[in-house]
Amino acid sequence: MRPYGHLHKWYTHLFILAAALCIPAKSGAEILFETKGGTLEDWDVLDFAGDGKLRIIEDSSAPPGFGPAVMRIEATRMIMMARGVRTGKAVLTALWRELEPDKRDTDGVILFSSQYRDDIQNEHNTKALRYFAWFEQDNDSGIHVSRITQDGQEKILKEAPGVGMTGDPWNRTGWIWQKLQIDGDQLHAKFWPAHLPEPKDWQFDLQSSEFKEGRVGLFMASCMTHLAYYAVDTVDTRIKTPAWYLHAETSRITTASQFSLTLFANLEEAVSANQIKITVSDTQGVMPCSLPNGFNLQPGHNESILTFSTPKQSASFPEGGVIMPLNRPLASGTIQVEIQDGQGTVLAKRSLELLPREEIDTQLEGMSQTIKKTEEILAGLKIDDRRTRCIRVSCYAADAHLQRARQLFDDGVIDDAERSLEFARQALEELEGYQKQWLQELEGQS
Repeated sequence: MRPYGHLHKWYTHLFILAAALCIPAKSGAEILFETKGGTLEDWDVLDFAGDGKLRIIEDSSAPPGFGPAVMRIEATRMIMMARGVRTGKAVLTALWRELEPDKRDTDGVILFSSQYRDDIQNEHNTKALRYFAWFEQDNDSGIHVSRITQDGQEKILKEAPGVGMTGDPWNRTGWIWQKLQIDGDQLHAKFWPAHLPEPKDWQFDLQSSEFKEGRVGLFMASCMTHLAYYAVDTVDTRIKTPAWYLHAETSRITTASQFSLTLFANLEEAVSANQIKITVSDTQGVMPCSLPNGFNLQPGHNESILTFSTPKQSASFPEGGVIMPLNRPLASGTIQVEIQDGQGTVLAKRSLELLPREEIDTQLEGMSQTIKKTEEILAGLKIDDRRTRCIRVSCYAADAHLQRARQLFDDGVIDDAERSLEFARQALEELEGYQKQWLQELEGQS
């Protein structure tokens, strides 16, 4: 539980494209394996470090046609192999998101040529290494293909330094498509951000006699990753581009009077403001939001920052965004933004959570008062010993973390704000525990 409570016409081809979204078309292909991230039973897992965690959670940031159920993978070193699939000729596709590229730097994600048997019970117990290879895309070195042997040695077969680094600006939404085509000793690979069309050509090619027929799946190291899709096909099928895609930099916000979304649109025809309508819903109802006259989306790829704001807040948004007027502040809880065509068909939607900022501020103020009162008592004491110094350090630590939490909440950096708030609470637990008893003893001696 979080520390502040229990929150937690128009064109026919556009209709078809929006309905189809970006799910790969499988006509004419034999699907050897396919999962949209919502199940754990289809995988054989080897957790070499023994600290891995796998669970199904909801991630509303997943691209259209995927999620919200995704697989959350946390591990120091883990491989996951698709059950019942062994091949040396296939197309492997993954849609994934690295949650902490600057802190953990996931190494992965597509594994192939694995020489583990179907029954891995013995290896599960012994953590024995067998030959496997993988395509790695990370945030510190770029792209490379590597393999590992039974003696645990890793060898880079080919690399492209600085290419495709996951923390670079090209990765606008965090969601990345990876695709590998393996055929005997040949490998072709490509990657692209989920809001853009799949590149026509392969970006990375490698021929190696070290490739083998084997099991396929995922390789994860130092990771905190979400998986929304994985497939093994006999032929290469182009991934459909999302026609409409609403993206939020964060799924949780703290300001009731303003927030921003980015609209990505990949269209075949131009679209004007009067052909679509946008609504914002909360627990108090639905608010229509009007696009400005003259707003147009052109054929091809479009990006527009939609800045939703009450009138008093509009001036605080940076230049270049489209102002979407809100007629009132938002209510705490779930916020949903929808884009519809003129006939009411939903083209895109995005959910956010508005945290109850008044409750958060009340909690922050209460913690601040506890620190202030403790400091006032300390200032009146005539004794200065180890106990007073320890209490003073706890006050300094709690206040520093509290001020940082307040600033991070103001900036909308919710995860970091919650971490700082938890550190402040831990310091306060000492002030309100054994150090409170010290303080009472010191007052009695002064």
